[in-house]
Amino acid sequence: METIYQNIREIRIKRSLTQEEVARRLFMVVSGYSKIERGETELTIKRLFELADIFNVPYTDLLGEHESEATELKMLSQEFIAFLRLKILPAYMMKYEEPIPYRELTEKQKDFLLSLGIHNQKDYERQGHLLTRAKQGLTQKAFEEAIDDMFVYSLFQFCIIHNPVLLKMWQVFRRKHEPKFSYKTSRGFTIITRLPPQQYWKK
Repeated sequence: METIYQNIREIRIKRSLTQEEVARRLFMVVSGYSKIERGETELTIKRLFELADIFNVPYTDLLGEHESEATELKMLSQEFIAFLRLKILPAYMMKYEEPIPYRELTEKQKDFLLSLGIHNQKDYERQGHLLTRAKQGLTQKAFEEAIDDMFVYSLFQFCIIHNPVLLKMWQVFRRKHEPKFSYKTSRGFTIITRLPPQQYWKK
């Protein structure tokens, strides 16, 4: 875990941000944030992603070598689950979505738009096409990209995801591939280790 705290400090400095500025954006006192960089306070999953947003870097940059070797982060708290469900997984799936043209909307979808005060095609287009759909043939591609993320993978591994469509894709994935990550509990932490490619691709 020490590497993670060092990475946070180094990336903050590279971004020309002071501890005061980062603490303010995290709604923390400076002394509290300083303890994060010194490794004197627990780094939660939520805080990890907040820092990645502030520094405008992938969260794996903060993890450094831990993402590819072993990451010791507390898992399966309600905060962790909610954060992944609301932010990480949708981010992957949205990459392969496209807006639904107004003329192709169902009556049920139009009724939903009416409840939002959108009455016609002009209103719909002005609001930026609120309704989207997966691009044809790319849903599985999006899922396979998502599952390469160790946190998203863990959502399925620990049966946190209950969406039947996603579970079906997970089952297909499990039949075709060996596990990508291994899990071991040590001193109250779950250690996640990415397995070498030759160990998880079936021939």
